[in-house]
Amino acid sequence: MPILDSKDLARLWSKVNKYGPIPEHRPDLGPCWPWTDVLSKAGYGYIGIGGRKGKKYLAHRLIHELLVGPIPDGHDRDHLCRNRACVRPSHGEPVTRRINLLRGATRTARNAHVTHCPMGHPYNAENTRWTKRGTRICRTCRGWRGASQQKEAS
Repeated sequence: MPILDSKDLARLWSKVNKYGPIPEHRPDLGPCWPWTDVLSKAGYGYIGIGGRKGKKYLAHRLIHELLVGPIPDGHDRDHLCRNRACVRPSHGEPVTRRINLLRGATRTARNAHVTHCPMGHPYNAENTRWTKRGTRICRTCRGWRGASQQKEAS
């Protein structure tokens, strides 16, 4: 974390709205603190520290480290409120990248909850083959396709 002088701290806090919306799915968290300045394409707030030749920091990580402490190496800060622009420390939790992906609304999270192939066969140790790209293939369906293709060829 960078060393912030009083000017940097004043600029940082001037970009935080402490009266943001309350997350509908987690009203127990209280209001979000949305970042009111520049957002990345993914929707995360960031700030430059150290002048023109300084470095850019993700605002939610910087504020978390200022108010709570360091985020462990190899961990992301999961937004419990699901608002990427939110910088409120109590709305975040340091977790591994895998846990963060599985908690979100991502393809990885959706696929992790799928227990059967589209034909209804279970994805279990005996019936699942993993590709080099990390996708699952149903061994039963794969066998059926192979058998039907062999019949057509003969």
